Amino acid sequence: MHEQVLKRILQQSEIDAVIPGSTPVISFGDFTKAKVATLGINPSSREFVNKAGLLKKKRLTDFQTLGIQIDEVLAESHAEKIMEGCNQYFHEKANPLWSWFGKNELILKGLNASYLDGSACHLDLVQDATKPAWSEISSSDKARVLQKDYWFFEWQVKNTSAEILLLGGRQVHDQVKTLPNVEIHYINNISYSNGENKQTSQLFVVPTLAGKLALGWTLNIQQLRVSKEEKNRVAHELAEFVKKNS
Repeated sequence: MHEQVLKRILQQSEIDAVIPGSTPVISFGDFTKAKVATLGINPSSREFVNKAGLLKKKRLTDFQTLGIQIDEVLAESHAEKIMEGCNQYFHEKANPLWSWFGKNELILKGLNASYLDGSACHLDLVQDATKPAWSEISSSDKARVLQKDYWFFEWQVKNTSAEILLLGGRQVHDQVKTLPNVEIHYINNISYSNGENKQTSQLFVVPTLAGKLALGWTLNIQQLRVSKEEKNRVAHELAEFVKKNS
C-alpha cells in the first residue's frame, strides 16, 4: 500500500458529521487500474448505514467488519482490509449501491468503460461518509474538510491510471470550482423535460484537474425526475458529449 493511501486512511476527521463506525472510502473500484473515473463530493451515508444503523449486508469494510468498537482509532493493521473493500466494491458478490452507480453506466458506455469490469472507478473530493448529507453541512465545515482532504485528492488524481474524470451534478461543479488552479470552460447546454416543464443544464470542460482532463455537467442524472425514455435520451446525449470532447 502506498504511504499516501495509508496516511489518508489513518487521518482523523475534522467534523462530527462523519458516520460512527464508517471508514474512509479511498475509491469505489481500483483507481490504479481504471481508465475513467467518475467524481463525486463524498460517499453516501447509504454506503454504511440504514435507518436501523450499520448495514448488515456490507458494501464496504466498516468497524464491525474489522471487529473494533466505533470509538476506537483505526490502526495500520486495518488499512489493507479497508483498501481491499474499496477495490472489490463492484465485484460480482459485492453489494454496491447500484441505484446510484447504475445511472452512470449509461454514460460510461460512451468511453467503452464500466464499473463492472474495472475499467471505471469512482473517486470523491472527500473520503468520509457523513450524516447529515454534504448539502446540509455548514459552509465553514465544508471549506475546512475540503481544504484538509485536497492533498489526497490531488495526489490520487495524479496517480490514478484514469485519463479522464467525469463530473456529474451541480454540487460537484460548485465544489470543484473552488479548488486551486481550476478553470472551467462552458461548452454547451443540455435540455430535458418533465411533462411541460423544461430545464437546461450546462456542459463543461476542465482542461486540467490535478493534471487530468475533466468533463462535466451540472444536472444530476441520479436525481432526474423524468420518464425512463427521457433519462435514457439525456444519458445518450451526455455520452456523446464525453466521446466528442475526450
